[in-house]
Amino acid sequence: MSAAAGASACGTSGPTPSSRVTPAIESSDPPQGNTNVGTLPTRRIQLLGRSFVVALAVTDEARSTGMSGWDLGDLRGIDGMLYVFDTPREPGESYFSTSGYRFPVDILFFDSDGVFLRGYSVQPCPQGANCRQYYPDQPFQYVIETPSGHLPILAPGAQLLVQS
Repeated sequence: MSAAAGASACGTSGPTPSSRVTPAIESSDPPQGNTNVGTLPTRRIQLLGRSFVVALAVTDEARSTGMSGWDLGDLRGIDGMLYVFDTPREPGESYFSTSGYRFPVDILFFDSDGVFLRGYSVQPCPQGANCRQYYPDQPFQYVIETPSGHLPILAPGAQLLVQS
């Protein structure tokens, strides 16, 4: 979802590091429909004591495409997408937008300890348009995208737990 050619979920002004996250052993069957969705590993996360299953953006391609081009029906079996960076990203160094998205999403940013920093509820932006870039005003290392309203409302300081 960057300003680069095509749609991308996460843009960077420098190289995108590879992720240290490995696929979850207890992952559910991948959703059917969009072939990109079905190829992504999944991981179980917890927010406010509730458990969710998210697709992992562990390759440069998955991080740059995100959920662009997906329909809500493509999410069968998962609640959204978790982006993980090897090291914290500075504000503006990496950003998120909704270029090419087909449904509204919530974008939630967490620091290196999994502490919630900031969230945005965002409408889709037509692919090729000059889309707004979203990032918090503090370094972040984890980002979750879900259909708007799908996760509980978080207060600053809420804890993200990623199950291995």
